[in-house]
Amino acid sequence: MRKIVDYKLISSESSDHVEKFIRSYLSDGWELFGAPSCSIDFYCLALVKYAEEAASHSSEALSSSLSEP
Repeated sequence: MRKIVDYKLISSESSDHVEKFIRSYLSDGWELFGAPSCSIDFYCLALVKYAEEAASHSSEALSSSLSEP
């Protein structure tokens, strides 16, 4: 299971603003978390960042395999 290291809640009265912010955060490595929530005049969505465990595990596995005869 990946570890969440940061959480952000995007909300606005404008769906266009929420979409703009989400696009920006997605391009910066954030990921959608859960379903969007909306009412007649309010839009909200959670975003998270995960720890980068996969990269460190890959490099550890590579160095281990290189050091074994």
